[in-house]
Amino acid sequence: MTGPATAIPMTDRPLTVSVIGAAVSANKGAASMFYGLLDGLADAGIRADVTLLTTYKEGDEAALHSGTRESIPEGFSVRTVGAAPAALLLALFVALPIRLLDRFRIPLGPLLLVPLIRAIRETDVTVDLAGISFADGRGPALLGYNVVMSLFPYLAGGNVVKGSQAIGPTESLLTRMAARGVLPRMAAICARGERTRQHLDSLGLSNVVNAADLAFLMHDQEPTGGTAFDPMDFGSKKVVAVLPSSVVDSYSVAAGIDHIGATAALIDHLSTDGFAVVVAPHSFRVNGERGRMNDGPVVSDIERRTTQPATFINRDLDPRELRTIIRHAHVAVTGRFHGMVSALEVGTPPVVVGWSHKYGEVLDQFNLGGQGIAVERLSADSLLDAVNKTLASHDTLCGAISDARESVHVSARRNIEVILKTAAGAGSI
Repeated sequence: MTGPATAIPMTDRPLTVSVIGAAVSANKGAASMFYGLLDGLADAGIRADVTLLTTYKEGDEAALHSGTRESIPEGFSVRTVGAAPAALLLALFVALPIRLLDRFRIPLGPLLLVPLIRAIRETDVTVDLAGISFADGRGPALLGYNVVMSLFPYLAGGNVVKGSQAIGPTESLLTRMAARGVLPRMAAICARGERTRQHLDSLGLSNVVNAADLAFLMHDQEPTGGTAFDPMDFGSKKVVAVLPSSVVDSYSVAAGIDHIGATAALIDHLSTDGFAVVVAPHSFRVNGERGRMNDGPVVSDIERRTTQPATFINRDLDPRELRTIIRHAHVAVTGRFHGMVSALEVGTPPVVVGWSHKYGEVLDQFNLGGQGIAVERLSADSLLDAVNKTLASHDTLCGAISDARESVHVSARRNIEVILKTAAGAGSI
């Protein structure tokens, strides 16, 4: 075809969607957003053929042909196209003339042989699921990746919706120039919280809508094949789930803070006090390499520093398995953003160690702003103090989560409304 797919009434054929910035392997927060997108569309009565443009094609293919397949709603299909950074950058340069060619109705010919371009052209809407983008302090490499990932589908002729995510701050000249060059070209941008909305408003954008995280729409169900976690194993003990983050660990190391030691000390204290502590990675790479998408080495480091009994489930876990652990926990201690989201979704009070405004703006939606610890303030004492206060206020915190959940779900469903509006050709908001 020579132009982007033209949206037709949703009852005539499945919606066609391309998704970029997410994966179903490695980062299970991104997987939660992806499944939340699918479940949200299904709940709206939509069938969809989904193309996942993924950095982790091999891992995602393996996941989609395993038990993870159960997470795909009936009437949906999912295929993958490799979108490693080098391939994405090449596709961006190849796509540069496409908007001009479309204007003059010139067939794209061999440009359609590029799988990434063909994927965009064959779908009604592209959903960008970057968890955080265009934020100061993350370095030029990540900023450049944000630009390429958002700009490529637009240049290829796609209608791009940035699904609910954190954006900003954009105070530095480089970040602000990048944001102003890319974000106005999006059909819509879903701001995940009030602080993100403030950052976007400072850029003078008119294509922004407030929408809570898509992972709140992921159906809460246990895998039919069982999970690595059985609460019956712990008898009458209350469970505390600990979900460390390699990203938090890297920020801690840079600040001279012993994140590993503080977490190990917390586990030892809780175990001594009679709690059952379950530690698991919310992101995992089977290759074992250290990096921001692999919490496995951090979990291993913590296990080596503990002296009291705890349960370490250090393997690749399905997002639903992780949510099962969190659901059965009395408290969830997490440095992973979507570990926090899962805790809020299932009603488990979280203690959150964060490095960005993205944590606080979601906690604020549940009136739980005090549950966050900035990484610069992390210590064994501050972490234990936060957990003890959470244990003491457990019922009150559960009530606050319950009171806010429905309004957050309504907000999260705005992602789906915006995506369908864009796919139907209604233009920007």
